[in-house]
Amino acid sequence: MPEFSVIVPVYKVEKYLRRCVDSILIQKDTDFEVVLVDDGSPDNCGAICDEYAAKDDRVIVIHQENSGASEARNTGIKKATGEYLLFIDADDRLNNDSCFQNVKRVLNNNRDLDVLCWGLKIMNENGQLVKVRKLSFVSKDSDEKYYVLKNMIYKNEYISTSYCKAIKRNLIIKNNLFFVRNLKSEDIEWVARIMVLCKNIGTFDEVYYDRITRKEDSLTSSIGRKNVLDILNQIEKGVEFAKEHAENQDFLDLYYEYWAYQYAMLLGFCRRASKESDFTHIKNRLKKLSWLLEFDHVKKVRLVNKLYKILGLDTTMFILDVYYKVK
Repeated sequence: MPEFSVIVPVYKVEKYLRRCVDSILIQKDTDFEVVLVDDGSPDNCGAICDEYAAKDDRVIVIHQENSGASEARNTGIKKATGEYLLFIDADDRLNNDSCFQNVKRVLNNNRDLDVLCWGLKIMNENGQLVKVRKLSFVSKDSDEKYYVLKNMIYKNEYISTSYCKAIKRNLIIKNNLFFVRNLKSEDIEWVARIMVLCKNIGTFDEVYYDRITRKEDSLTSSIGRKNVLDILNQIEKGVEFAKEHAENQDFLDLYYEYWAYQYAMLLGFCRRASKESDFTHIKNRLKKLSWLLEFDHVKKVRLVNKLYKILGLDTTMFILDVYYKVK
């Protein structure tokens, strides 16, 4: 059984796939397998995947009909054999050949960790650095889950993506923590379930992942009714999941802090669905969740909470919409 299974969903990324896979295969620590899930890609991605499998027996390729990124990841999870799972998007890359080596070192010193988190760089498609998201809090052996999560969530450092994390496969399998199919921004609720159900979580301050952004794929340029409804549904279900599984009230309040940030972000995109016939219904659902803004240790949530109290829902959404478009 390898230490790591690296799961890569592959769809219409012919231009970037080799860069991604090469960044994995050059790792100094070789105790891993790579599960490439060709999700019915119509370009040459399937052939490229097979090419890597023929050259390196650590590479496993699965070809399936197009079912979306969530189902591709689920397929990878079911095929994986490693103790820990790592997820990488096929148009992204690792930026350091010591990533696995150093992650393994931390895990070897903390074998009870279910999840280990680290930071990322956000790059544009021209290779220019846009932003660094580095975890400022580094957990120690004696830290408990509550204090690690509190430091991350209050500083908005629990990154709501499947990548930048090593997650015990047994945690996922035992708790049936598979991705929900056909969701937009599906990572948001998945990492929330991981956060709630893990027993121990750790952090370290390395930045090993390059997230390559492309204008045509950005949420702000493509968001519509489905995006709004999917995220709204995730928040509603995530709040109920937290209520059901929270260890105690302190943890529940902490999970609400996570969902408060997602809610505040959603308010900035909702006007993109304003021409839809059910927009009034959407707004009513948003109003029912406005209590989340009281969990405002994150600066962005605090600012949105002030706007909401003074100006109300419609004006808050308008101001945030203008802000995101300008940004």
